[in-house]
Amino acid sequence: MAKISEYLKIGEAAAYLGMHTDTLRRWDRAGKLEARRYPANRFRLYLRSDLDGFLRQLGAGDTASPTPPSVRSTHTRRIDRQIEATKGRHADPVGARCGRR
Repeated sequence: MAKISEYLKIGEAAAYLGMHTDTLRRWDRAGKLEARRYPANRFRLYLRSDLDGFLRQLGAGDTASPTPPSVRSTHTRRIDRQIEATKGRHADPVGARCGRR
């Protein structure tokens, strides 16, 4: 039986994996990553060893790539695209408000 200190709440587990809490909830519903439930309030709890195993599984899943895929790579690419899309829209919003052009 695992000690309570070996469990992470969903927010802590999401930070540990570099994911959003909604992603962990979807994975739990899909059966990709099992969450335990705290009996008193039904909160999701994740064993740190389960999360480590899940990360190893993600890294070993892509054998064609010489380096393991980053857990955050999709999220990072999306943010990069959003930054690129907004460049030039607001070249100097602070300067425009202050009368500097």
